[in-house]
Amino acid sequence: MTKGVDEPYRMFTSRAELRLLLRHDNADMRLTEIGYRIGMISKERYIEFSKKRENIETLKRYFLNTKVKNETPGFERFSEATGIRLSEPTLLAKLVCRPEVEAEHVAILLPDALRERTNWEELRVAVNDLKYAGYIESQHQLAEKLERMETRVIPEDLDFEQISGLSREIREKLTRIRPRTLGQARRIPGMTPAALTLLNIHLELRSRRERARA
Repeated sequence: MTKGVDEPYRMFTSRAELRLLLRHDNADMRLTEIGYRIGMISKERYIEFSKKRENIETLKRYFLNTKVKNETPGFERFSEATGIRLSEPTLLAKLVCRPEVEAEHVAILLPDALRERTNWEELRVAVNDLKYAGYIESQHQLAEKLERMETRVIPEDLDFEQISGLSREIREKLTRIRPRTLGQARRIPGMTPAALTLLNIHLELRSRRERARA
């Protein structure tokens, strides 16, 4: 067994390579469906979760389809709280993405019927989903890329010291643990997506050179 690869380790959210996907406020959105399928979530709890999920999606659809202008009810209060003034009608989704706009500011612009059917937690999740949508999509793509790299074999004779760009700490860990695949390397505590990408590029270049000599 490769030393250290299968030893338990703790993944801190602040150090996780895909930490925007691991936000604490969307943990139930990520895990409840899985829990229900494997029988760990009761039907009653799943019904509550489904209502919450629908409310969040309703909010996001409203943000994406509603334009706000200076005459919109509540906009004066919104403007006083955020300092934002509009020169033309603007999608609420664009305002939501402004760094100075928080969930409590967005609540001011919601119609009464929508505000009454949602709670603060749902509103915060909807706002954060849109605010970080671009970053989240990038991290989804990164996650898919890392998944495709999982099974790539690392040759036993690979000299990690010769891989330019890797930090000394990463090189020492790779040399000591000697992971058999990129998937195992990915699970080494402290391994970053950038380091894993450098390692993958090095392996790809080595593979091309070997094919050219064959």
